[in-house]
Amino acid sequence: MEDIIEIEQITNSLQKNKHFLEKESIRIFTSILKMPEYKTVLRLYLTDNKNNETNPEIISEIIKENISDINNLRYQLRKTNWIRFLDNEVLFAIKSRKYSIGAYNPTIKNYMELVALETVDCYNLYWQKEINKILEDKYSGYNLFEDHIIENTFTDKNSYKSHLQYNLDTNVWDNFVCNLLTNFFPGFSYDNKHSKGKMHRITKEINNKWLLGIEFPKKFINRTKKDYYTLDFPESFNLVAIEKSVDSKRKKSKTISFGILCNPFCFFSPMPPNRFMMSIRMGKKDTASYSKDIAKIDLLPDNKIQITYDKDFATRSKRYIIYYISILQYTSTCYLKYIEKTIADLQ
Repeated sequence: MEDIIEIEQITNSLQKNKHFLEKESIRIFTSILKMPEYKTVLRLYLTDNKNNETNPEIISEIIKENISDINNLRYQLRKTNWIRFLDNEVLFAIKSRKYSIGAYNPTIKNYMELVALETVDCYNLYWQKEINKILEDKYSGYNLFEDHIIENTFTDKNSYKSHLQYNLDTNVWDNFVCNLLTNFFPGFSYDNKHSKGKMHRITKEINNKWLLGIEFPKKFINRTKKDYYTLDFPESFNLVAIEKSVDSKRKKSKTISFGILCNPFCFFSPMPPNRFMMSIRMGKKDTASYSKDIAKIDLLPDNKIQITYDKDFATRSKRYIIYYISILQYTSTCYLKYIEKTIADLQ
């Protein structure tokens, strides 16, 4: 019964504040029309793919139609692990009666390849700007792909090559992502108290009762060591409301998940970093011609293994993660404020 009441309260608050999200989303996405380095975020839901056209009118009409849909922006308990807004705690299903939008659109052949090509073009434009090159120096201390030597413990003489492509330092990666999030999302700081479990959390204070947190799994990169192709970078970051007081029965703070950190109107429009890096490894034409191996792995005579990473792959991967977080910040700040307003209404 308590869960039902809480779901109704959250839904009422989401509905109450939705016109703020509408107004700010129109402003943000319309401004991107003049920002070619970010235009990829308009491709999935804010472009009429039948005519390959987007403009302020199209953007405004699609956003208004979906914000006004009473079935959207409703709170639900997550039932699946699918990373999409249809299954998200804050439900949002984007459609249009007038325009041809969405992935796998029948009006365009090789739609996903088009998205990939456009994403890479925007990524390149982003790094051509001198102001953004400062970021590369700012994060130069994080060597995400560090060459190293390890003991050879493999019994199969061939298996070590596939297992060691992503033999990476989990602490470096965790610290890099935490630093990116706190730098790109002002007001948030790392929260040691609420990062005791399996999640890193950065939080900001909403009011005397609630904190808003952005969370992601600790040692996420460690899970990739079994996967030959994919760098297991989080496909999304999770939003969570954390009650400041500690529940006397549970001995911990109450938390309410708000799901995906992203503006619904551009979720998955740019490729997540793991998909970008996989496309490099697979040697697709939309990124560059690379082999599947992103590290040279040599057996040394003293029963050790030398791992030497491809420097170009390492540079492109790190740059893309920075680019991706910058997109996330620019497009999602209004969604974050919308969730803050929602949480502030909760008793």
